[in-house]
Amino acid sequence: MNKANHSADRENLSAAFNSILNRLLKETKASRTTLRIDLPQAAFHVDDPAGEALEPGIKPLSGETALDQRKLDTVGWLERHREILIQASCLNVSPAPPQALMDIYGVKAQMLGPVIRDEELVGWVSVHENNATREWTPEEVGYLKQAVQEIHEILDSKKTNN
Repeated sequence: MNKANHSADRENLSAAFNSILNRLLKETKASRTTLRIDLPQAAFHVDDPAGEALEPGIKPLSGETALDQRKLDTVGWLERHREILIQASCLNVSPAPPQALMDIYGVKAQMLGPVIRDEELVGWVSVHENNATREWTPEEVGYLKQAVQEIHEILDSKKTNN
């Protein structure tokens, strides 16, 4: 793939991911949603979000690559359990979210939905709440599951189009 096609592919994927994340943000009434994914052919790596949606005044995670995401306790949990991680509070929980997520980015509660492809954890969708701790409803968990499914559909269609 030449550089122009590579860039266009990345932009198209990013736009599709952001559309899903924006809808998920509205459905869950959260503060931030992100997708982190290893997709080398589009130059996406889990250490920098491939997509992000934010409420006004919420600090973005995009471009912040200081943390090795694969070494985080929460990501290790996703790797082992391969199911949605629901944290009504980020304080004093196991697995522990990264301290910077709480201290710098203000996250108080979160849900993480794993993206599993060919039995490998290639990424995850995050839903962050910055205003207060909160109990995530079954409906909100369902919205996250739907978003993860739509990410799979995009990746499946990309596979058949290449």
